[in-house]
Amino acid sequence: MIKSNLKQNSLSISQKSGISIRKKNLAFKFLCLTAAWLISLSCNSKTPDLPSEILGLHIGMPKNEAQKILRQIAVFDRDEEKNQQVWRLKDDPRFGYLAVGYDQEDRIRYISAFVNKSTVKEKVSFQEIGDLDKARKEIIKPHYRYIWDVPAKDDRPAYQVIAYGDNPDFLTILSLNSSSSTTSKEED
Repeated sequence: MIKSNLKQNSLSISQKSGISIRKKNLAFKFLCLTAAWLISLSCNSKTPDLPSEILGLHIGMPKNEAQKILRQIAVFDRDEEKNQQVWRLKDDPRFGYLAVGYDQEDRIRYISAFVNKSTVKEKVSFQEIGDLDKARKEIIKPHYRYIWDVPAKDDRPAYQVIAYGDNPDFLTILSLNSSSSTTSKEED
């Protein structure tokens, strides 16, 4: 009888401790899943990297490489002064025109993409370009301009990303400008 009581007591103790162990394991799993979910939320809410190119064109790209890309995605419209060209995009849902300026070595010094308001299919919000809290803001309603300075990295020169719009939410012009060309423009 003593043996059977001991067996029953040990059985009930092990059952109880098994239940508490299972509850602890369940709580631990819940805690881990919650932590993983919170981490994934923070990753998903990360602001986008600033663009380093527009439609395959980037600052410092040689003119002959740029022309190959431009002939595939656009139709030449006209030459402008100071080694600049305007191209009409063929099928881009966001932008209608590109303006591309070249430096004295025939490398891209700026690229500007212009929204054609009558044909735009996908509007681009300022937040899609970069973190607005990190941008220099020039706002005189109804004109909204956000400017980010991007330092040189690897083989890419320093440049600026400039997003302009006449609407507080969506841009109408997106530009990448060589930092050296913005300095020389200010000196002119």
